[in-house]
Amino acid sequence: MGEIERMGVLAKLLGNAVNYIKTTLVDRCPVCGAGISPQEVLGRLEKEMQRVGVEAVKSLQEEKRKLGVDLKKIENNLNMLKSLEEKLDGRRKREKGLEEIVKGLPLAELNKKVGELRGKLGKLLDQEAELNEKLEELIISFYVCWVPRMSLFM
Repeated sequence: MGEIERMGVLAKLLGNAVNYIKTTLVDRCPVCGAGISPQEVLGRLEKEMQRVGVEAVKSLQEEKRKLGVDLKKIENNLNMLKSLEEKLDGRRKREKGLEEIVKGLPLAELNKKVGELRGKLGKLLDQEAELNEKLEELIISFYVCWVPRMSLFM
């Protein structure tokens, strides 16, 4: 159980105890049976509820800070991914343009150009593989940074 969940359970327990004592004004502890002063116990419970509330706020602020850092990383990764996709699209367009040029060439020149294009295509495929690897790294990074934190909001 995380810190925030623990504080939530404690706050609920304290709230239930306060409600019970206020509505029943018992002079014995309902758990152990010891004699109690309802007003003293209510005072202590309310102070403890305030302390737990302050701790919860501090924990939530720290969690918000961490999420902000993670969000910035994800935004950077998404921007990098967009840039890589744009580069890949540009290379694909150039490849199509080269194919159109080759269609109008004589056969001897065409064979020469085909060899050149195959070399360029091989390089493009290598670059595409590198981009796909980077994309996978970004996706893994996203899941490592963000998905565990999403469970806090569910």
